[in-house]
Amino acid sequence: LSALADALPGTVIDGKYRLEGRIGAGGAGVVFRATHLDLNRPIAVKIFKPAQGNDSADALERFRLEGKSASRLEHPHAVQVYDSGISSEGLAYLVMQLLEGHPLSEELAGGRRVPAGRASAVIAALADVLAHAHGLGIIHRDVKPENVFVQETPDGDVYKLLDFGIAKLTGESGLDSHITMEGVMLGTPAYMAPERLDGSLVCGPESDVYSLGALAYRLLSGRLPF
Repeated sequence: LSALADALPGTVIDGKYRLEGRIGAGGAGVVFRATHLDLNRPIAVKIFKPAQGNDSADALERFRLEGKSASRLEHPHAVQVYDSGISSEGLAYLVMQLLEGHPLSEELAGGRRVPAGRASAVIAALADVLAHAHGLGIIHRDVKPENVFVQETPDGDVYKLLDFGIAKLTGESGLDSHITMEGVMLGTPAYMAPERLDGSLVCGPESDVYSLGALAYRLLSGRLPF
């Protein structure tokens, strides 16, 4: 995927979306700044990494359906999904609102914590958007600092939850890893409810609530609860 990502800038996806510079990357794929050619509008396009669990015909069809589900979610604290599909080259992609700012995880690097007032604003924003999504039957499945984006606007910061349903689209393993300042390998299982780890229950709204609690603990203390 890394080699592919280097080659993709300048490519036009499905005759509509011209990929430009890479603006982010993670275990699931790469995000590009792009232009909607018909509307001459700046957008973001996420290209997903082919992996076991999302590389079959059935998985790609499930991706199409989940992409449609994600596009139903319109909320001030959710990144807007405009389109999704499978390109003629077989690449799964999402077309999203382009945001300016930084991921919340940057503010927590090195064991830092955020002031209580800011933490409260983040938690309230995420609780609100999760409640709205759950009302639509949409479960996030991967609430963590890396999936919270701090959008910088003239009126102040706005907190946006990214990647609704993407954990399900990418096999629902949740095992993307990162390395702490101390060199200890951690991963998103640190934010996952027990039923996500042992398969004892179907993932539901309660799983997102657990993850939000773990994230709140990290914001306020600078460390994980477990």
